[in-house]
Amino acid sequence: MYREIKQEELKVDKALDYIYFIDKEHPLSSKSVGRVYYHRHVAAIKEGRWLTSEEHVHHIDENKLNNEPSNLLILTAKEHGRIHQDLLCEEAICPVCGSVFIQ
Repeated sequence: MYREIKQEELKVDKALDYIYFIDKEHPLSSKSVGRVYYHRHVAAIKEGRWLTSEEHVHHIDENKLNNEPSNLLILTAKEHGRIHQDLLCEEAICPVCGSVFIQ
């Protein structure tokens, strides 16, 4: 579907912890600098089509460096937001009444 990306091309975005490579001709590149996030590239290859800008790729195990195809899930922005919102919520027990609540 696209050329093979060589290991030496891969870099880590230190601010976001995502792996990327530079290729201004790639269909998923940011046109200004040609940055392509590797998880989006891998998910597109797995899906057999290029992703739209509205599609998000979720790392199932929450490890942004694990770009194995089985660890990547293509979602809408709303679906992706819902997953991360649920991950941030934790059950807690009120020390006064003993009720369980989500914090």
